[in-house]
Amino acid sequence: HLWEKVRHLDENATRQVARQIVDFALTHDSKVIVFEYLRKYQAPKERMSRSGRKNHKRAYWLRGQIVQWVRDLAFREGILTVERNPAYTSQMCPQCPPDYRTVGMRVKHTFTCSNPHHAYSADADFVGMMNLYRKWNGTFTYPSQKRKDEPNPMQATA
Repeated sequence: HLWEKVRHLDENATRQVARQIVDFALTHDSKVIVFEYLRKYQAPKERMSRSGRKNHKRAYWLRGQIVQWVRDLAFREGILTVERNPAYTSQMCPQCPPDYRTVGMRVKHTFTCSNPHHAYSADADFVGMMNLYRKWNGTFTYPSQKRKDEPNPMQATA
């Protein structure tokens, strides 16, 4: 009976969040909602306790439920939903021209551009959101030098 209540609370919260996202898109006359492609994401095992990993896993499961509800609601309203690979989105400056492809500096939640020609600093989540948009419209450029352990990012399909 307790787990039934928890499940009901989860479902109710996901529906409310999805409705808020679609309402926001409608208010701003958006035609597309872009999500990060995180289907193959796994919680880091070495940094978390078992309960922490379970909470992390549950949060990403809820995120998936929200994405499904947003897809359904947005489709009914004529809004397209797509997913894009989030690689480098919070590390590249959205204000720099495409030929400047140097990774910026991120400290906790703040991104600072490394371009000496302008001083740009913003919330890393905001920078990530702007760059997800750039990935959607095809203007995002990857850094000229990737980390050695970084795999080639795959493009998620709509």
